[in-house]
Amino acid sequence: MDITGEIVSGSGTSFTLAQTPVPNSVALYAGGIRLTPGVGNDYSINGIAITPFNSYSAGQLTADYTPLSSINIIAGISDQLSPFALTTLQRVKDLLFDPNLTISLTGASLTLSSTNVTGLAVQTGKSVKVGQMIMGTGIPNGTTIAAIVNATQITLSQAATQTNTAQTLTVIDQPTAFDAVLVRLINSVTNYIQNECGRTFVQKTFTDDTYFIERRHQSDLLLRNTPVFSISSFQWRAGTPSNPSWTNFIADEYELLDPRTDPVSGTVWYPSGEIRVYGGLPYIVRVTYVGGYPVDWSNPEDHDTHWLPGDLSNLCENLVIRRFTRRQLGGKSSHSVGGANETWRNALDQEDQDILAQYRQINF
Repeated sequence: MDITGEIVSGSGTSFTLAQTPVPNSVALYAGGIRLTPGVGNDYSINGIAITPFNSYSAGQLTADYTPLSSINIIAGISDQLSPFALTTLQRVKDLLFDPNLTISLTGASLTLSSTNVTGLAVQTGKSVKVGQMIMGTGIPNGTTIAAIVNATQITLSQAATQTNTAQTLTVIDQPTAFDAVLVRLINSVTNYIQNECGRTFVQKTFTDDTYFIERRHQSDLLLRNTPVFSISSFQWRAGTPSNPSWTNFIADEYELLDPRTDPVSGTVWYPSGEIRVYGGLPYIVRVTYVGGYPVDWSNPEDHDTHWLPGDLSNLCENLVIRRFTRRQLGGKSSHSVGGANETWRNALDQEDQDILAQYRQINF
């Protein structure tokens, strides 16, 4: 899940983020003004270390970024899921391959905060593979086998949460040969859905999202990435394109319409993302806001942290499976086997088309 508004630890010209960020995901602010990274600009960044080229007091710098830990890293392959993916590798694999086929690892020993599993014995006639899902007491949700050290020892992708000895662990006996292909399909399908709908669905901070107002006396603006949870900056532009002058709207000049209070978490949110400006909108405006659905794939059933609609995930999974099962049929519409002719449709299922239509961005 994206981090928004973290007060960066440090002072002077030495600051440190709380977590390692995804490369190029950091938006750094000083007093609400966004700083520009790179040599000759406002700061440099190396991992979690930030070096501003000007001195700042403690508490002056804030950061929005995607922590690297929130990305689903696939052990054993170079591909990784986008932090904005609309489903997970395991969910897709459970649809393609039988999730009820398991392998038992007996006699396993775990140590708190360690990724090592020792003393295990693999079920007779079975073998485990890097990338397979593993479960058991003290193993976090979503953990996979990161490495096979020897016949009695493996390495987990996440550290154990408690110490246990002589226990039985369960490995989901699914193939891993297609993991890289499936990850690329999940990312490409996610991009397809978001491009079709003209919006991003996973929650993040959208900085200086700019809008050109086409109609005179227009007083309403629909933000692109809904639902909206908060606005931190709303400005209009004077000056010229090469020398703009951005001015903040007065707080009482506008408001977000149609607020809702989530009955589970108590969070106030704005499904429509509609801003009403009293007095009309200038020609060019820009908004910095938190939009999109909170996502927490480690706890997808917890509505406090995971709001992504199930139909979007189902759509993504349907399209991934469709593309995966037809990956060798490019350019074909039918084929013959043993004298029988098989044909298939190129159009999306009506249900999938209906979901896309439901989430397409509306402009006026």
